[in-house]
Amino acid sequence: MITRVILLVLDGLGVGAAPDASQYGHQGADTLGHLCQANPGLRLPNLQELGLGHIGSFAGIQRTGQPSGCFGRLAPQSTGVNSLVGHWELAGLVRRAPGVGTPRGLPEEVIKSIQEGIGRSVVGNKSGTECEILQELGESHLRTGRPILYVGSDADCHLAVHERIASQDDLYRMARTIRKLCKPAHQILRVVAHPFA
Repeated sequence: MITRVILLVLDGLGVGAAPDASQYGHQGADTLGHLCQANPGLRLPNLQELGLGHIGSFAGIQRTGQPSGCFGRLAPQSTGVNSLVGHWELAGLVRRAPGVGTPRGLPEEVIKSIQEGIGRSVVGNKSGTECEILQELGESHLRTGRPILYVGSDADCHLAVHERIASQDDLYRMARTIRKLCKPAHQILRVVAHPFA
């Protein structure tokens, strides 16, 4: 009888694309496989001993005859791709609600509430990746001092502020305020603060 389990979660270390990868633009995703190809000398003896080589073909990682751990490759049941969705699912909560990641961003009433709550107007309110958004809105942000707010491809709301515009403490305060204002009905699972220079 098993009386104790140690669950190792290697956040962001994917071992191949999930069945719904194309919905998120993640076709061909395989973080571990790509790491092993780019670093031929990479060795992970402890994970190999636990059975890592049995869940995929990774350069430099072998299958062991008698793995010392249980292993498996899981596919998420929840909608979404971020780590938080996966963490909740590991704890038993399967989330099937759509995220907020639309080209339109957050509803106007939510943006109005956010701007009142943080005491500043924001720029952005659209979907995109951090690099895309900073390239597009960085100059406007520096010129106006308005924080950059955007949504990711999943249920994330992002707030980016240059260190000249606001201190890290101020950025975190704004992010906490946004978290309180974005109720579950808005389908936002987390607010991510991005200080940048």
